[in-house]
Amino acid sequence: MRRRTGLAVLLVATALLAVVVLQAVLATSFLALTVVVVVRPLYHWLVDRGVQRHLASAITTICVFLGVVALAAPIGYILYQRREQVITVVEDLPDELPIDVGGVEYTIETADVRAYLVDYVSDVALRLVASTPDLALHLTLFTVVIFGVLLGQRRVGAAIDALVPPDYQDVYDAIAERTEHTLQAIYVLQLATGVATSIIAIPVFYLLGYEYFLTLAIISGILQFVPIVGPSVVLLALAGYHVSVGEIAAAAAVLSVGGVLIAILPDAVVRPYLARASADMPATLYLVGFIGGLLSLGPVGIVAGPLAVALLSEAVELLGSEMQNGRQEQLPE
Repeated sequence: MRRRTGLAVLLVATALLAVVVLQAVLATSFLALTVVVVVRPLYHWLVDRGVQRHLASAITTICVFLGVVALAAPIGYILYQRREQVITVVEDLPDELPIDVGGVEYTIETADVRAYLVDYVSDVALRLVASTPDLALHLTLFTVVIFGVLLGQRRVGAAIDALVPPDYQDVYDAIAERTEHTLQAIYVLQLATGVATSIIAIPVFYLLGYEYFLTLAIISGILQFVPIVGPSVVLLALAGYHVSVGEIAAAAAVLSVGGVLIAILPDAVVRPYLARASADMPATLYLVGFIGGLLSLGPVGIVAGPLAVALLSEAVELLGSEMQNGRQEQLPE
């Protein structure tokens, strides 16, 4: 027992050391581990059909890699392909923007802002290339962790089982099941919210008269994966352009109609409904975890926050069940 306690202390100490040394890649590693939980059914499906474990791990990892690229590539591609149109729109902006407030007219100089935006959009390709090495390293680590954990999950599982005391095996099983169920629901939830946003945005942008309504809808859906920013940045950019050319009614329309249907509706209706249906988690708890995790941990918090709330809920249920069983045992026959 003393030796086991010493090894447990050693494990905690080395884990803390790893957190300090590897903090720059902790978010990437955490996301990779959570994705493993989500894609593990695909791995088991392949193994059950006779595919060797190495090959099944490789196929599953490739599917994840292609999914990440398919999610991230459209924004970069669209920004690069449409940069000339964006530059043209920015160059057509007036040098001065008159605003009438209570009968008093104010003039805002926009020439410097316009020049900055033209330079920024013109350099978008160079900016993407400059950030490529860092993104490539994180993506490489992401895929390596997924492949390694899938391939070695039997050894990892055996090691964890050996650490769990027999009296707590049911607790470990309940926590593991809740973790797997919650993570699968979170990723499916995020994907479903992005798809719903794009589907809603297509007719909205079309009816508002935008020529590239499909492009705008796709960008809005993908931006659902970007915390805080979301599709609101598209609406604000469009509204800012309309205001700059004096189209106040069009700006108000895109902010009001688009704001309600594109920016608010998916988060207020679709996300909570799916959270309640798929994650077996009340919408209020999910939103607390989502917003709290986002504010505390940044982008990784959209996964870590709801997961922490789900595990807390499971722990409360386990404790409540244990106390109820204890009371029943004390009742006289």
